[in-house]
Amino acid sequence: MQRKNQPESVNAGRVPDRGSSLLVWRASLAASAVWLTAGALLALTEISDPDLGLHIAYGRLLLKDFGVVGRITFGQDASIHQLAYSYWAYQVLAALVWDHAGAAALVLLRAILILGAFAGAVAVARRMRAGAGAIAFTLAIGIVLSQERFLDRPELVSFAAWVAALYILVHLRGERRIWLLVPLQILWVNTHLWFGLLPALAFAFAAGDAVERHGHLRRDALVIGALLVATFVNPAGPGAWRSQLHLVQFLGKTASLPFSIQEMKSPFSGYQPTPAVWIFRFAMPAALIVAVAARRRLGWSAIFALAIAATLSAKARRAMPLFGLTSVAILPAAITDLAVRVPARIRSRIAITSAGVLLLSGIALIYGLADGRIFLAQDRDTRIALRVAPNFPALGAARFIATERCEGPIFSNALAAGALLWENGARIPPFLDARWVGTPETISAYQRLRTASDETVNQVWTELDRARHFELVVLDFYEMPALLRYLSIDNPDWATVYVDPTFAVLLRRDKLNEEKIHRLEPGVLLASEPRDPKRDEALSNAVIHFLGSRKPSFLAPLHFPYEPFYRANYALQLRRPYDAQAAYLDLLEHENGSLHASRHQLDILNNLLWCLSISGKAAGVNALAEALEAEPTTTSDQRRFLEETRARALEALGQTAKAEDLAHCILADKEASADERWGAWCRIASIRSAAGDYPAAAEALEHAVAEKPSSAETYRSLGAIYDFRLSRPADALQAYRTCLSLAGKEPDVEARIRILQGGGAR
Repeated sequence: MQRKNQPESVNAGRVPDRGSSLLVWRASLAASAVWLTAGALLALTEISDPDLGLHIAYGRLLLKDFGVVGRITFGQDASIHQLAYSYWAYQVLAALVWDHAGAAALVLLRAILILGAFAGAVAVARRMRAGAGAIAFTLAIGIVLSQERFLDRPELVSFAAWVAALYILVHLRGERRIWLLVPLQILWVNTHLWFGLLPALAFAFAAGDAVERHGHLRRDALVIGALLVATFVNPAGPGAWRSQLHLVQFLGKTASLPFSIQEMKSPFSGYQPTPAVWIFRFAMPAALIVAVAARRRLGWSAIFALAIAATLSAKARRAMPLFGLTSVAILPAAITDLAVRVPARIRSRIAITSAGVLLLSGIALIYGLADGRIFLAQDRDTRIALRVAPNFPALGAARFIATERCEGPIFSNALAAGALLWENGARIPPFLDARWVGTPETISAYQRLRTASDETVNQVWTELDRARHFELVVLDFYEMPALLRYLSIDNPDWATVYVDPTFAVLLRRDKLNEEKIHRLEPGVLLASEPRDPKRDEALSNAVIHFLGSRKPSFLAPLHFPYEPFYRANYALQLRRPYDAQAAYLDLLEHENGSLHASRHQLDILNNLLWCLSISGKAAGVNALAEALEAEPTTTSDQRRFLEETRARALEALGQTAKAEDLAHCILADKEASADERWGAWCRIASIRSAAGDYPAAAEALEHAVAEKPSSAETYRSLGAIYDFRLSRPADALQAYRTCLSLAGKEPDVEARIRILQGGGAR
């Protein structure tokens, strides 16, 4: 922070070229405006966070009966009481805004909190006499780091409150207005369970002053004590601190949970790194180094505050905005201080170049957000819009359940819990809470079903169903494909009554649901698509066309056809290949270049390879396998599979020389398994046999049986060549006998053995 013995501006008298300085200042202001606009666009996306439904449901309960929240658990573990009043102010606000003003107002509330936090951080930096260029730079970094958490959650209040606390502690500590921290603490403790950060931040500033020996020990102790007392101004009283203990315990448990929660992972872990995570990995240590280097300008208090934000962010990705906002508030002054040590001419050139890069990159980001390219790259089916996302997890299913007044008990996953509570309240407690606050028995049962295979799902489901007596099931297509297939296809006790792009609703066939099933089931039991040779050909041509197409220009608007994408996924989960073919053909006909930018591209191409292999369209299979083989992410195991797939397709196309070359590539690979080598020798044998080179075909099959002695089919083929093509009855007889010993009864082979043993004619 600004020290009293320093001049008002660290730039005073150091910039001889006023024209250059004015240009840098204007360019930096423009860059800041552009990046704030980009941040606003990121904050104005559709409502998509699945936890919002939980908060709105609690908010409605609070408005109806404030005390009931301390008793109700929505069917979950009693430990949920530790969080009952931690968010109540935000939950009431969210419920009021949604119920009385709708989705647009809720999105605007989110944007106000986000932009207000960044505006406050910029205000802190300006009061510290930071340069405009340094502010623009840290603003860009801060927005990129934070945008993963631009969600409708109470933690947005924590981000804004953290910045407000920074402003008070940086600029108002020597005045009576430092006591503004107390009402801020009261607001914070009633809004989000990160309220313990405020006493910690106040202590960090007191410690910094103590290190520099110009603090006010009595005043600081009184402020921190008042903040601790203010945390009791909550419906739970001192019990509010139990939520802090619960949070620490939960962070410790995440490593042992049977599933991954992305927001709780460290940015330094290998779990699904994003551009924001990669930037954090470099920016966080660099920021600490810069801050320490400029410690005389900042003071140790600000450095300690930055260290707190960095530590929390390094622990869990959900805290990265704390570091991003703290960087915007504190780092610009440090960068400005270090910059003046660079010669003026070099500093001016660096500043102009940096401002230009920031301006252009911000404009590119805005355009990428507007045309959907950024969201595609992030695997987000979302838009900039003041509405609820059409694909909000399970919202359609939850509304269907509410409209049809379906009854529980219900089986569902955590992703569906928010929507179920949003639409049904406490009427149907979800099986698993949106925050994973379930009993150990519930989480264990859920995990067993989640990992069950087609062979084991029957036993696992039956055991759980007998204990819970479910009447209603809400299934996520991605989460439990084995259970989806079992209940939808193999179990006559359940009827599918609703399907949307990502969720299905099933009812038990009994008297409670008889009328609903009779009325609703025929509408969703669509017949599977039959095989259509014309569609097979069209899909093959569409794949080849896509592989040969150019990537769209940066200026081209991209709209990915998510509806057929989801439809294809559903068909794949139910193992209905011709339905998947129809959906993928629809996708390829409407993707208009957006598939090139989609994070799903490789998954879709691999699924298309399966679809084309079933249809037997060799041209499409060859082209697609060749494209996948060239992908840098393709592993050696995948590459050998693709080589075998291409060899089969090329043989069907009559390009036998290329097919045989690929088979030899597999044989030359030292990592190839015995099965893979066996397949390659069989491919060579097939090619040689078709060319009439029977000695070479027999030799290839001899190599094949050496690789896989348990293959009866290979011995049968080898015996046939010895018998009918090479006139080697003794060798044929031996091969046939080996075939029988492996396969059991083979009438044709047994008949041929009798003929050869009797010396009869072939």
